[in-house]
Amino acid sequence: MEEKKKEFMEDLKKNLKKKSDGVSISEEELDRIWHKYNMPISAIEDGGYPQYAQYEDHPQEDPRHKIEDDFEEPPDQEADPV
Repeated sequence: MEEKKKEFMEDLKKNLKKKSDGVSISEEELDRIWHKYNMPISAIEDGGYPQYAQYEDHPQEDPRHKIEDDFEEPPDQEADPV
C-alpha cells in the first residue's frame, strides 16, 4: 500500500507540472488527496462522515435509513366535469 501511495504522489506531481509550470503542492495536500480517494469501502458507504461509524454494527439505528412515519398520500385529483 505504501508503494502504491508513493507512485500515486509522484504521478500526481508529474501531471501537475505538465499542466502548468510553477504549480506546487504540499506533502500535506498530497496526503489529503490520497486518503480521500483511497477510503475504505465502509467509509465511502457512510459518506465519509465519521459520525456515522457508530452505526456500522447496528445499521437499523442509523438515522439516515429511518422511514418517515408521517408520510401521507396526496389526495386524488379528479377533473371537474364541465
